Amino acid sequence: MATIVLLLAACTAEQSSPGPGTAAPSPYSQPASSPAESSPSPDNRTGSDRSVKRIQKRALKVIGHHPLGGDGYNADVFSLGDFAYVGDFGHDPATGIPCPSDGVKAIDISNPSEPKLAAVLHNPANTSAEDIVVRKVRTKEFEGDLAVTGLQACNKELAAPRGLLFFDVSNPYKPKELGSWEAPAGTRGCHEIDLAVRPGAGKSDRVVAACANPNAAAGAGVDEVALVDATNPRSPEQVGGFTLATSPGFGCLPLSFAHSVRFFDDARRLYVSYWDAGTVLLDVDNPASPTQMEVTSLREHSSDGDNHSMTLASDGRLLLINSEDISPFPEVFIKDLHCQSTPGDEWGQLSIFDNSNESKPRFIASFGTANSKQRTADGVYTVHNTEVVGQDQAFSSWYSDGVRWIDLSRPSKPREVAHFLPPRMKDPRGNLPSSPFVWGVWPNAENGVILVSDINSGLWILEPVGLQGS
Repeated sequence: MATIVLLLAACTAEQSSPGPGTAAPSPYSQPASSPAESSPSPDNRTGSDRSVKRIQKRALKVIGHHPLGGDGYNADVFSLGDFAYVGDFGHDPATGIPCPSDGVKAIDISNPSEPKLAAVLHNPANTSAEDIVVRKVRTKEFEGDLAVTGLQACNKELAAPRGLLFFDVSNPYKPKELGSWEAPAGTRGCHEIDLAVRPGAGKSDRVVAACANPNAAAGAGVDEVALVDATNPRSPEQVGGFTLATSPGFGCLPLSFAHSVRFFDDARRLYVSYWDAGTVLLDVDNPASPTQMEVTSLREHSSDGDNHSMTLASDGRLLLINSEDISPFPEVFIKDLHCQSTPGDEWGQLSIFDNSNESKPRFIASFGTANSKQRTADGVYTVHNTEVVGQDQAFSSWYSDGVRWIDLSRPSKPREVAHFLPPRMKDPRGNLPSSPFVWGVWPNAENGVILVSDINSGLWILEPVGLQGS
């Protein structure tokens, strides 16, 4: 379940954007001026003159843009080598928002200033493919670049496939569908996913995929986390699963369900973001028998506690939890979700934990933008995803607040050093507000750029000026 999609179902906008094709002639394909390029916030210029000078050198510079076909509904972004992959999302047609089957776009970014469409990884009708992960794989059954997308049925009652869909993208210009894993009937399917390779000698790598299937336990009595062996991607099979025994949630949206999954330690650790129930750490050294190690709750640190997703920093010594709290949203948009918002509610923040002892993370601090710390209602000002470059430089997608570059070198005092805000753009499908809507962020090591996906305006390619000297 993508909470933000539910909230925006009642919103309307109009107009269209550029049609299919490559980045040209998009008006945003060249380096943009304010507000599509940023400088550090004056509020963060504290400390010695040397520190001020160091912060002022950092910026997020736009060097490329691709409209991704110009039809909106862009979702998460991932990359491998010189190619970016951007998913698409949809929702139950009963809400008034259609469920497109445009497919995942593969974008050639070998020349970041002139990105071009390489291919589309098509998903079946009546499904969405929001999340995609691509890894280099070397097994007896498959060798090359393996992509997996998470399929969700637009309506769980529809006779539509759901689960995981695997592609050979060794040549991204000619992707080949390999196989699929079908999630149980009566569930929505795989919302957020991950794919990891456990290295072995020769061609004996083991490939494992994880699928977060929200509310699958309550709706169909099956595991909300599925662990799938994809060593042979032409014939993937589930080898294990997990469901957290949860109590009712709390806050504006009192819900507990598996929302996101993420592997670490060569697929021997799996973090599951379980909304109000917390962030769960699993030992999956044996995927057939996951063992719960710890649950990190936001109950004492957030009014809504919505554990959306997570990542690690500083070689695992920091645990970063994204809380997608939407309680400040106007009641007209959330009344059907039984949200009991209060005047003091804030948007979701980034929570930082000392993870030196992974069995007992300790809360250190939280970071939020100026808009996220008030009941700003002209957009959606909650954190969504965070990725880390090096030890302590975090890049967070923040919907209407764009992308925020956060320095975590002093974890107890996180500071924003730069930000990027895409131009305000109308939803070409006429359903979402005319606003920046940054969904995903992903660092591309090959080109040293930051990739950003905006729901309405497409893929943005940013140069993190000053990153190497930070």
